Amino acid sequence: MADQRPQSSTPSVGDPGHIRLTKTQNRKRQRVSVACRSCRVRKSRCDGARPCSTCEDMDTECRYEQPHSQPVAITNPGSSERQEDDLLEQRLQAIEKRLRLSGPDKQLDSSEMNATTSSTVQENHEPRRSPGMKGPLDQDDEVDGMGAVALKDGADEEEYFGASSNVAFLRFIHAVGDPVNSVDNLPLSSIDVSTEVGQSNDDRFDAFLRRPSGVSSLTESQGRVRVDPFALAPQTEADALLHLFFTTVNLMIPCIYEASFRDTYRKLQIDGALCVRRSWLATLNVVFALATNVMTATSPNIERAARASMYFERAMELVKSDILGRLSLEMVQLFLLMEAYLEGTTSSSLAWTLHGLAVKGAYQLGLHVMDSKSLSQTDREVRRRSWYWCVMNDRFLSVTYGRPPLIPLSHVRFEASAYLPFSNVSSAVTVSSLAYFDAMISITHIMGEALERLYDSNLGLRTRLPMGESLHQISKLRWNLAQWQDNLPSCLQITTSQDTLDDVPLTVGTTRLRVLLSLRFLGARILILRPVLSQFLDLPGMTASSEHQSEWLRDSGAILLVDLVRTCGDLLQTSKNILAGSRNDQNLLGAWWFSCYYTFNSSLAVLGVLLIKRIPSYSEKLSTISVSELRGLLETAMEVLRGLNKGSETVMRCRDTLTRLITAFDFDGNNAHPFIDHHTHGTDKPMCSKCTRIRTGIILTISIQRVGVAIC
Repeated sequence: MADQRPQSSTPSVGDPGHIRLTKTQNRKRQRVSVACRSCRVRKSRCDGARPCSTCEDMDTECRYEQPHSQPVAITNPGSSERQEDDLLEQRLQAIEKRLRLSGPDKQLDSSEMNATTSSTVQENHEPRRSPGMKGPLDQDDEVDGMGAVALKDGADEEEYFGASSNVAFLRFIHAVGDPVNSVDNLPLSSIDVSTEVGQSNDDRFDAFLRRPSGVSSLTESQGRVRVDPFALAPQTEADALLHLFFTTVNLMIPCIYEASFRDTYRKLQIDGALCVRRSWLATLNVVFALATNVMTATSPNIERAARASMYFERAMELVKSDILGRLSLEMVQLFLLMEAYLEGTTSSSLAWTLHGLAVKGAYQLGLHVMDSKSLSQTDREVRRRSWYWCVMNDRFLSVTYGRPPLIPLSHVRFEASAYLPFSNVSSAVTVSSLAYFDAMISITHIMGEALERLYDSNLGLRTRLPMGESLHQISKLRWNLAQWQDNLPSCLQITTSQDTLDDVPLTVGTTRLRVLLSLRFLGARILILRPVLSQFLDLPGMTASSEHQSEWLRDSGAILLVDLVRTCGDLLQTSKNILAGSRNDQNLLGAWWFSCYYTFNSSLAVLGVLLIKRIPSYSEKLSTISVSELRGLLETAMEVLRGLNKGSETVMRCRDTLTRLITAFDFDGNNAHPFIDHHTHGTDKPMCSKCTRIRTGIILTISIQRVGVAIC
């Protein structure tokens, strides 16, 4: 029987069965000297690959503490040539993959390679992100983070931008010319207007929402990298950014308690990133992102914007699994900080989404309840300030995006801030910071009243407020704003167009707070006065039956228009002074997107007044406002936008939009329209309301078609 047994059950060397068996045995016996960090934390088996199979299956970051060195064992000397071919093929595939990720046109010289290597070492060897991976800022939103200007046309589903937004106001101006063809059947073909074949006025209008040519988003132009959420900034850089945050941003929004924050920061330095809360580490990264973004009074250059974006993406990576989970006060503050950062980006959708999470969390945690007697004074003050921070963000975002407020006015009861310093600054700066915070809460309440009374809370349910009611509410809100201004402390008095900012110590926190508050105040006045433009420009309502109402509007509304022009002039001059002052100190304002938004917003109001000046029946009542004065204000706005721009897509879009609009209006001012004069009652007679409506529509249509732009 022994002779009948097979000689051996083991496959011969080189046999396929022998190879499979050898591989199986080797895999069972494999040991690695160093496991990756994730496997050590999970106490799971690590195969030593880069990335290891466990991390690859779980789609987590795979990082090693020691440099990787994998010995190559030659188990079959007879197949050395085949192994060399396999190794060479693997190296070629790795090189091709790296070239694909780097981009077809990207070449690095030796100095760039050294810089890249140094940067990679500092960032703990973050591997490149594959092209299919998306970061939180990879979205191409319709409107920038401040709601200043439209960036492109059409997402899959168009977002809503209500009456208070710039987008809606520009669309209203464009719509002034819409009834011309349908109501009056005016043959525009009889006027020498050249248009592209197959492109309607609406097509031109929609096309103007697209990005400027040659401008791509930061995430499109920069190589994407896989984010390591536990990577830390170099010590020197981190300390400098923290100091900048607590002496600038945290004075404007004194809600992050520096003492406890720095206690956790010291623990991070001693014990490492895995020993602190993920939500706190995410907050730290957003603090770094904000501080990086506010280093200068101008928009950040591409490199600095990319670094700020990297910090923000780390924060999102840390909390993405907890965003819809159980909330904490730290998470609410994180959402609010993220909103502040996103205002300086092109991500309006994400900003509004995070705002909704912050408001939901505030209600869920009961931050609106002020009588938490069981808590310490510091904890009570943190909760109270965080609630008011939610309220302020709600008013600002509702105004800029044209969205209904998430927090009703009746849910807010104002209480003055307790004297409790949240930043390590002087007593005088602390007093100014808290006074600024309280003043901001008060003015946002007035803005909320303006939204409710003049803009129907951005619900879009009411077509237009009656003329008499509109002017009455504007007068009441102007009075409330005047009372607010009279109650300001002396250190926060509103700056005027005559004030200069280049001969004062710009590093003093009170100067920065005063300038920021002035921009907010002037922006609120424009918000309140802007509906007057709609009353003047809404010409279809001015029929023969409303002749006396129209006359009353010319008399009463003209005073408000003069006030509007003066307010726009003060705001534009203040923005210009900020740039002039920043030449000596590059950190006067920091929040450059405020200057961009309010500069562009005021320039649109000036354009609206310029339109009204072109209507003959109103020009006589506006004799105190000259066209040259309005054009001068627009030139100031252009100067400010050019000075702010260091590569920001939002600033470039605002600048390009304003340039094209000015060109359109200038073209119309230099060209007469004989058809209009022939259609009207003659040059010696004033135009009737119907002819005035026709002329305004033709002015807009011809200007848009000749210059090749649309108003939005």
